Amino acid sequence: MDDEEENVNFVVIDQFQEKFGPAIIHIQNQRVIGVGVDGVGISQHERVCWMQISTKNQIYLFDILLLGARAFKNGLTRILEDSNILKVIHDCRGISGCLYHQYAVNLANIFDTQVADVMLFHMETGGFLPERVSTLEECIVRHLKIASFRLSSLKLKAQLAEENSEVWYVRPSPVSLLRAMALSVIHLQPLRLVLLDALMSDYTSLVDTYLSVFREEPVDIQTGSQNTSLELPKELQELEFMQKQRREWALEHYKVNEDGLLVRSDPKPLKKSPGGSAQPLSVDRPQSHEPPVVEAAADAESIASLAEKDPTEIHKPMTQKKIEPSDQDQGFSCVSKKAEQPEVEISEAADEFKGATEANGWDYVNLEQSSTHTLKSGISEGSPKSKKIPVSCERSTDRDAHFISRR
Repeated sequence: MDDEEENVNFVVIDQFQEKFGPAIIHIQNQRVIGVGVDGVGISQHERVCWMQISTKNQIYLFDILLLGARAFKNGLTRILEDSNILKVIHDCRGISGCLYHQYAVNLANIFDTQVADVMLFHMETGGFLPERVSTLEECIVRHLKIASFRLSSLKLKAQLAEENSEVWYVRPSPVSLLRAMALSVIHLQPLRLVLLDALMSDYTSLVDTYLSVFREEPVDIQTGSQNTSLELPKELQELEFMQKQRREWALEHYKVNEDGLLVRSDPKPLKKSPGGSAQPLSVDRPQSHEPPVVEAAADAESIASLAEKDPTEIHKPMTQKKIEPSDQDQGFSCVSKKAEQPEVEISEAADEFKGATEANGWDYVNLEQSSTHTLKSGISEGSPKSKKIPVSCERSTDRDAHFISRR
């Protein structure tokens, strides 16, 4: 397993004593946070078991299965509906519906990385759309340039959830699963920054070209052009040519399905890009899979200075330690140790997890023994009774926040 995965630190909050209040206060003081949700199905009729929230220097894992609706009444709703806190989420559709129907939460001020990825592809290809949306793992690999093998925990989480959805009811949850949940939100904030830089690259390039126009033209030309200042300048007219050039590039590099959508996952063999002054859209992206654009007078390095920074710098190895839970609070802060054994295949890790639940004394949360509040709508009837924890449908009357306040 990669060092980055082994050294991610997180705080598990499964009781209200000691850690819940300070975590809520810390999150409320942030301007941007990453948000993720895991559970059975994650739709309006299914069950939320975990909520992950990442800040610049901390990751909190809220055990909603144990905390219940009280967690939202005591602070989570206020955070999720606060239009002054930007929430970065990958595919907010299921999370939004689930939180609204189960806990009356109206998510506000969202940056969706899945939507941004599609918009960027649309821009890069001159108006084409991809045949499907991208997973979080695909976006991380594509935009943060992190190798796929370094994201094995995300694959393990997806496989475990697919093979046995009741893995979310196991308590205490194994550290490997907790680590995977933490990693699912740790990349959201740097991913947002890279996507924003790429989406703004055309605008930034044109503005820099604007700045240089009258610096380079003779004085008499400047005077004569003042009377026609509202005419569309030639610098902006280049947008039409740029879009045409990108569409030609896209048709050369991607297959088109019967619906006219590009098959991004199966690019054509690389061909030589058009000649002239064309160059890749971003100096930080592979030239083999990027559409060309018209060369601007501005310095490309200054335009993409932010994008050239390595977003993975925030993931350098940390001090390795483990803090045992106190008698008063079952939540704990964990920095997992680096495994001494060689990396195992995901399928082997999944089998090992299944066998470990019985060997380590893990059990499913029992409704009769749980101190959480009973909720009205339960999970699917097919699940064993000993593993059911009904869902709370108590609705909050507070509606101070609005839906989306874009920055």
